[in-house]
Amino acid sequence: MMPPQSTVLNDWSDYWYYEIGVNAIPANTKDKNTFESWANWKDQPIPVEVHESRKKSGHYNNGIAIIPGPIWRGPYEGKYIVAIDLDNKKAIEEFCRDVNGLDELKQKTLVEQTSNSDKMHLYFIVDREIPNKTSDKVDFSKAEKIEANEIPALEVKSNGKGIMFCAYSPHKNGSNYRVIGTLKPEVFSAQDLENRIGGICDKYGIPYGSNDSNNTNYSNNNNNSDISPSIQELFSPGTRILKGHNRHLGILRVMDSLLIKNMGLLTIEQIKDLTYQRNQELCDPPLDNRDFERQWEQSLKWANRKKQERENAAAGKHQNRDNNNKSTSKTITAVVDKQDIIEESTRLLMAKYTFLTIIENKEILYYDEDKGVYVKDGEILIEKELEKIFEFKLRNSHITEIKNHIMRKTYTKLEEFDSDLDIVNLENGLFNLRTKQFFQHPPDYYSLNQKPIKYNPYARARLFFKILERSSLFTGY
Repeated sequence: MMPPQSTVLNDWSDYWYYEIGVNAIPANTKDKNTFESWANWKDQPIPVEVHESRKKSGHYNNGIAIIPGPIWRGPYEGKYIVAIDLDNKKAIEEFCRDVNGLDELKQKTLVEQTSNSDKMHLYFIVDREIPNKTSDKVDFSKAEKIEANEIPALEVKSNGKGIMFCAYSPHKNGSNYRVIGTLKPEVFSAQDLENRIGGICDKYGIPYGSNDSNNTNYSNNNNNSDISPSIQELFSPGTRILKGHNRHLGILRVMDSLLIKNMGLLTIEQIKDLTYQRNQELCDPPLDNRDFERQWEQSLKWANRKKQERENAAAGKHQNRDNNNKSTSKTITAVVDKQDIIEESTRLLMAKYTFLTIIENKEILYYDEDKGVYVKDGEILIEKELEKIFEFKLRNSHITEIKNHIMRKTYTKLEEFDSDLDIVNLENGLFNLRTKQFFQHPPDYYSLNQKPIKYNPYARARLFFKILERSSLFTGY
């Protein structure tokens, strides 16, 4: 008799956590999402008590994800795990060609499949990280060849930049992810593995590692790329911006461009419809409606302000014409460049996150969408986001100005937080004690305090009713 699914998944979560030593994350693998923000665990080990608590609470019952990258514990501690997603038959054929076939590979490392034999996951324990590689399916010039099995489709995840849904999790095709070979992988040379992947990519003209010169393409994983595609690229049919590659910044610039060029020619709703359509085409996946509306609000405010500035400048044009010289012109240009990047950065962050600044102590908070509560360290979030997006293009003085702008735009009194005493903030939503209504967390309800409880309308106080049933008082009813 087969053990229950929950028991099998708990055993496999132990395998990944203790025997391989990576961080395991509870997931809904059929829908390919996680129940918490896995990014919190990409740079630190998950404590044993957290893992054990998840097992007892049934958190792994719908599947398991792991974070490729550092190995935190167990026999491979100090090493790294690299995950390779071979997404078509050609990729499997190419990868197994020079290693004496799949049978030998299964004896040496972790090989994972579902019932679909044309796809495969490989996991290698190595001595260091190697370059990541995203999917080529976002490149129209390669997508058709991938579907026709003419070129290999493969992804590489190495340094906490993504997750893998793994054995023994359920798959949407009705089967499960299964390891089809050894459960005790050998340790490989990272350089040899990198060379192997690079050789396959070179053969088919696919960018990877040192041969990836496409630094302005936002569907690659090169962290030294420019901060955004050009406006021409943003409107090109072949451009795709993947999740994690500044989709928010790309759409914000699309909005800015369409508004500036078309205000007065089209209605605002028509421009918004064009922008929404471009979001569907450009971003993979598209920004959701809430993020889209945030971006639109910021862009519309900016466009209206720019329109007013142009009108004011035109009115005073003759008055200022004779006062300009070359030195003044250079100074003005420098000031405008500085203000443009500060303004763009501020708008981008306020479109991507909801910030509030407490008037009494000037502490910047941000809304944690995963938790449904306002949390501290808003300044740290701002600094990390700016570094990730703009890198060396921003000075410390710019960052300070951006934080000050956000602060001044979001001042809120402390008394406005958790001001409705009838509403209790729970882990999965807000509950009104007076009306007995339960609703999802909205960012416009300012809350700092959340109870570590989940609302369950079907819960029943079993112990309480057992006591009543046994009591003489209960028999009178």
